[in-house]
Amino acid sequence: MFTSRSQSMKMEHDMNMYTTIVAPLIRSVWALEAAHANASDVFVFSLAIGATLKDLFAQGQDKTGIPLSLVKHVTVTYNTRWKQFFTNDVYFTAFALDPRYPLSDFLMKPTLASATSIRIPPRNPSNKQASTSDHPMPHPRAYERVKEFLKNRLKIMLDSVQASNLDHTDELAVIVQKIGPVSVVEEFRHQLRTYWLGEWPFDDPVVNNDPYTWWETLKPT
Repeated sequence: MFTSRSQSMKMEHDMNMYTTIVAPLIRSVWALEAAHANASDVFVFSLAIGATLKDLFAQGQDKTGIPLSLVKHVTVTYNTRWKQFFTNDVYFTAFALDPRYPLSDFLMKPTLASATSIRIPPRNPSNKQASTSDHPMPHPRAYERVKEFLKNRLKIMLDSVQASNLDHTDELAVIVQKIGPVSVVEEFRHQLRTYWLGEWPFDDPVVNNDPYTWWETLKPT
């Protein structure tokens, strides 16, 4: 029981602040429980949480009732979690390979920074970003991160094939038997570059908002 009306009002105010702040997190969790949700959705909904909180806090304490000290605490907490996405590139790679989300809608251009765009942390902060003449690919820093992650995963898979740890009916094992590991790596580089540039056969629209089916249709028959 509350001993005074002021305590009751303070409790109500605190609960309103709490529900306002956690609402975007709760909605994101609900959405990610969907059967078709994937790793790229985790990344995108994290962006949505950040954007929602940014808009909320921009309204000011007079309108939201959220004190600046709490705004700073929530912001630091979110930024810490956001940086953790880039300690494991699986989420960003899944996002970059999801045809539903054109990278140009999310990533800043190398020569034109936007306050609302994603900034990809460099692996070595002491290194300056390469010029666009050295990297003709769109969004070169993002491209290199995705390529590095996939290259490492492919190496693990090829090592398993060569060590006979994969069944010979496995799709990758069959391809390696047909064209050899060197050609597999060359095809990987070519196809990733083609996808990144949005060229055929990676230029078809996504049907029914289903990226898995989109990728499945690209498999050779």
